[in-house]
Amino acid sequence: MDVTMKCGALAKELAFAANVVSRKATATNPVLASVLIDAEPMTMAVKLSATDLDLAVRSSCVAAIATPGRILIPAKRLHEMARLFPAETDLRVFADARGAVRVTCEKYDSRLAGFAVADFPALPAPNGETPSTLAAATLAALAAKVAFAVVEGDQRYYLAGARMELTPGGVRFVATDSHRLAIAAAARPDDGVEIAALVPGRALRELKPMFESGGDVAFALGEKHLFFSAGQRLLAATLAAGEFPKYDRIVPRPGVNDKRVVVNRERFALAIKRVQLATTETSRNVVFTIDGGAVLVSAASQEVGDASERVEAPYDGPKTTVRLNAQYVLDFLEAADGTEIAIEVKDDVSPVLLRQVDETATDYLNVVMPVAL
Repeated sequence: MDVTMKCGALAKELAFAANVVSRKATATNPVLASVLIDAEPMTMAVKLSATDLDLAVRSSCVAAIATPGRILIPAKRLHEMARLFPAETDLRVFADARGAVRVTCEKYDSRLAGFAVADFPALPAPNGETPSTLAAATLAALAAKVAFAVVEGDQRYYLAGARMELTPGGVRFVATDSHRLAIAAAARPDDGVEIAALVPGRALRELKPMFESGGDVAFALGEKHLFFSAGQRLLAATLAAGEFPKYDRIVPRPGVNDKRVVVNRERFALAIKRVQLATTETSRNVVFTIDGGAVLVSAASQEVGDASERVEAPYDGPKTTVRLNAQYVLDFLEAADGTEIAIEVKDDVSPVLLRQVDETATDYLNVVMPVAL
């Protein structure tokens, strides 16, 4: 094989492969840290493929193909090479007379140890499933709003992913770590396709960079995989096992959390960050007292000291106090859109509802379990 590509274009596509390849790959399993470059005759682009057996990505890069063929080489090493040269510089990848892979660019020359192409696992592919479409920006935004609530490596596999629900009129992502629940939803064109699946947490994180170019994303549910594709890019995620919790039982019913206050999102986040400085590494709990037209954010610890800050907000209801994990609240505030958010409380032991109230393209809320006062 002998191909030449622009460094910028190659680096951009290899970034996806480098994110997916297994961090656990060792000298005994180097294939899972590699990218397969496939140059077919009479074409003007090479195909790039990578997998860690749970996620798989396919992409392509415009190339001048002098000699067709296939090679399998370390993904992250080639990515680092490509991104360290100017974007419009030509980078050549070819197999030399001794069978080693050579990478040359300007005055740079490197020899890489390649691997047997036959050892690369077969990648999953859609098999006639009916696809549905959604705007890439919407899909990425929904995934980002719930990804922080996914539990990585948890033995309860249903918590290691987010539930994706596709109905004729909308799409919803839901994730929980058993201490908090994140729900993000948006409207979509009514194409009649319904899907309910558990998307692994790593796949959620890859959706945003995978489809940052915009346009529409097509996705389809297979027997064991969920497929997302846009243009020349395809992401295949192995479906998480297990049954997702009945999350609708966790969300407080309308009117139950009857103490409601609306605060400025950025102002509230800054107050929490400043007060959180009085907490310890082992306890990030902060007390929120809603009373007299404000929310008082406070924290105290024997090791550090104490701190408090008053955030003005219209409120004339009864005084109520609740203690929450500060990071849980900050995760919501940083993922939410708009200027204002609502805090809805029943009492100091019941789930607290954090809701995005501004008009945006997505509906977004978190349910957070309080910490005993």
